[in-house]
Amino acid sequence: MAITDSVSSRIFKPLVGRLRPCCDPDFSSNVRLLVGCGGNESFLSSHAANHFGLAMFIFITFRSFIGNWAYVFFIWAAAISYAQIYVGVHYPFDVLCGTILGCLVGWASANIFQQKNGLLVRRDRNLSYA
Repeated sequence: MAITDSVSSRIFKPLVGRLRPCCDPDFSSNVRLLVGCGGNESFLSSHAANHFGLAMFIFITFRSFIGNWAYVFFIWAAAISYAQIYVGVHYPFDVLCGTILGCLVGWASANIFQQKNGLLVRRDRNLSYA
């Protein structure tokens, strides 16, 4: 989450500079804001990146232990991400790009974690330690 949050908040948001729907003077009258607007920058959604990054890490790392329950973490991340659109603080494209970033970082960090710890997960759900 530290990586996804840093990349989204410190690189993408200042670089792109897209205003949140609730801060955009041309669009804010169309937004039904249900919470505080937060900062001014919207692209990309840090919530989506953080939660999907964690969900992907858990999915790859622990799926052999928890089976199909690993998919629940993606449902949880999707609900958090949808809520960002629903409450009026992100555009759908912001959330989609945050989801992509989170999944990529989660995938990479899970693979690095498994390699560094010598944990190889086989398809038959047996674990072997390298």
